[in-house]
Formats: sequence, C-alpha cells, structure tokens
Amino acid sequence: MTAQPRSERRTGADATADARLAAWTAQVRLADIPEETRAWARLVLLDAIASALTGRRAEERPAVARIADTLGGSGSSTVIGGRPRSLVGATFLNAFQVTGATICDVHRPTLCHVTPEVVPAALAAAASVGASGEDLLVAAIVGLETTVRVASSLTDRAFRDRGWHAPGIAGPFGAAAAAGRLLGLDPTTMGHAFGHAGGQAAGTFAALGTSAVKFHQARGAVSGLLAALLAREGLDAAAAVLTAPTGGLLHAYAAGGQPDDLDDALGETWRFAELSLRRWPGASSVQALIEASLQAGEELGTDVPDRVRVFLPPRSFVLSGSAGWSDELSALQSARYIAAVVLRDRTCELDQFDAAHRSDPGLSTFARDRVTVIEDGELSAAGARVVVERGDGAPASVGVDVPRGAPERPLGEADVIAKLANACAALGRPERAGAIAAAVFGLEQLAEVDDLLALLADPGSET
Repeated sequence: MTAQPRSERRTGADATADARLAAWTAQVRLADIPEETRAWARLVLLDAIASALTGRRAEERPAVARIADTLGGSGSSTVIGGRPRSLVGATFLNAFQVTGATICDVHRPTLCHVTPEVVPAALAAAASVGASGEDLLVAAIVGLETTVRVASSLTDRAFRDRGWHAPGIAGPFGAAAAAGRLLGLDPTTMGHAFGHAGGQAAGTFAALGTSAVKFHQARGAVSGLLAALLAREGLDAAAAVLTAPTGGLLHAYAAGGQPDDLDDALGETWRFAELSLRRWPGASSVQALIEASLQAGEELGTDVPDRVRVFLPPRSFVLSGSAGWSDELSALQSARYIAAVVLRDRTCELDQFDAAHRSDPGLSTFARDRVTVIEDGELSAAGARVVVERGDGAPASVGVDVPRGAPERPLGEADVIAKLANACAALGRPERAGAIAAAVFGLEQLAEVDDLLALLADPGSET
C-alpha cells in the first residue's frame, strides 16, 4: 500500500481552530486590519522598543549577552542598543532586554507578557528577508493577536492551579506566527510552525522571583523563530497541537481550556487590544502602588512619612507583599521597597533599583521598619491603596483602582515617547528617540525595515 503524502495525513485538520488560526495568520492583509488596530500595534511596538532600550541596563544583561555570543557568536542581526549577533543570539538577547527591566506589556487576564516573544522574532525574521515596514507591522499584529488568543484559550482554572506560566507556553505560538508570516509560510506550513511551537511550550510559576521568569519570554521568542524556520524547511508537525483530544495543549495543560478563544470573531475582534502597557519599572502587580505612592508623595510635599501602610489585593499581595530587595528583580517586585523608594525620591526609574540604592541603609530601614503591607480583599484586582502618616497631621490615603496603562486607562503616544526618551537618554543617545518614534509611527511608509533597525542598533557598543 502506498503511503499518503505527509500533507494528506491530516484528517480533519482544516476543521480545527488551530488550522483556522494558522490560515488567518498566513493570509490576513493590511487592508483587512482597521486603522485603529494598526495604530495600537504601532504604539505597542514602540513600547517594546522603549522597554528593550531600558532593559539594556538590566543587571543580568551582561551575562545574557555572553550567552547570546555562545549561542551563535557574531552575525548581522540587530541587537537593540548593542552590536549585532547571530539570528538566534540577537533574538534571545532582544527578548531578554524587552522583559529585563520589568517594564514591558502584560495581558492581565492571562498573566502573559506578549511583546518579549513576538517583537524580537519579528525583527530578526524581517531583517533576514529584507521585509518592508508594512510587512513588519502585519507580522507584529498577527503575532500579538495569536499570543493573546492562545493564552486565553489555555487559561482555565486547571491551567492556573497547575502553576503554568503563560509567556513560555503561548509566546512561542505568537513568535512563530510573526516570524512565519515574514518567512512567507502558507496556511499549511504555518500550521506546522504552530505544531513545532507547541512542542517547545513550557514554563511554570515555580520560577517566580528568580531570573528564570524572564527566560520564559526569551526562550519563547527563540522557540517561535525556530518553529517557523523548521516549517519553512518542510519539517511537518502536529496538525492540532492545541486542540487534539490526546496530547493537545488545551487538554494536557488545562482542563480542555477555551478553544473558542482561538478563532472566535477572528479578524473582527482584536484581542491584543486587551494589553496593558507599563509606564514604570516594576512588576505588573505593583503598578497601581507606584501610581498611588507618587500621588501620596505630592500630597506630602517635602515631609517624610512616619509610617506607610500599603494595601494590596490578594493576588498582588501573594506576588509582592513579602518580597525583599537583595537584587534588582526582587526589588522591582517588592511592595515595601517600592513604596519606600518612590515616597523618598518622588519618582520611579530603573536606577532606583540598582545596588547603590538597595544597599542604602536609610532606605532599607525606611522600607523595613516604616512600611507595612496588608492584604485587602475589597480592592480591585489590579488596584492598591497607600496610607501615609505624619506625626503632626491626619493620615493621607490614596487609592488607585485601575493603574495607568491598563486598557481602561491606556498610555498614549506622549506617554510611550516619554518612556522611550528616558531610555535613550540613559544610554547617552537622546537624539535617537524622535527618529525611532517617527520611523515606528510611519512604519507602513518604510520601504525597508533596515531603516528602522539602523536606528535601533549601536554597532560600536562592546556589548
């Protein structure tokens, strides 16, 4: 009996939500995407670049750069704010930088960071094929949308109870979609790329509080790029890696998940509009706390509080209520340290989390002895309340129900440009901010994405 060609050994594949999502990512055109959605994607892309430039200064970055060199050594792929590396090395390092300063996006409903996986894979693939700005924009959109839809389809109670961390699981699919789009995959080969992405999907909350959390994102970007490259070379993979009754991720990682989220109103409802962008460095669980502390500082004037009480909702309390500040990552998650440093300095920037600040005896004493963190089940899921007390006055209370950057209070162009300007200035390249913003906002007019990549690179950098 003659064996069927591999492309025909996919009984019912065209009927799966996996296949419909893969076909859409391969075939959607820019004309099919509303201008409002394109504008949001450009802003998200600019925010990812600002996050990567900020992450250029993250404490772990030198070690990650050495690993990037080990992965592939020299090459011509752009590293944001650094010298070029190999295709894999640049993707890995860029992905770490986007997430490195804990200032990138988050999809709060699924606890999934999205741009660290999608944008680095898209930039690497775009450069490798000489893509246009329009090509990059469409690829970024399908990657962002795919990641959020896969994360949403997986996130049921069982998924969370089992401790899965969404970026390393959903992220490879978004990275594969973005890279695959730029590499010219058709619906069938895009489905193969999804199958290869699913074979690399991993990451749990056991990593919380360690550097490994950031590598769920960095590895997710590389996994998606590899998945797309494998598919382009004709290596097939599971046709329904998400929805298959046996071994499909929705059944293996969750209790069946929510498969309708994969393709419900696909191309009509844009799920990546649910992304939150972070204005300040710090865990997503403390963005409202940062905002409330800044407001409380304004009310205090020049006074220093005698006592500070921080109230957090249950999930934020678990993530940030007891964190210390022995290293940068811990400090960026620590409610006590953040309240203390923001109320003392009346600002929140990455350098306030460096070793010099963390070892300041006065600041540590303030955080340890004057700041108390309390769980409050009455607060909104992303909210926070700060009560500051002075010996000679009534307590001042500031509450934030929805932090800046959430979909209900989205960051605007001015906010993201300010974030980008701060990052460029800190790296000694203040003149780059305006040019980068203009290139991203005019992405569809770029004949070659290399024009943008040239602005992002710093070829003379030693690292």
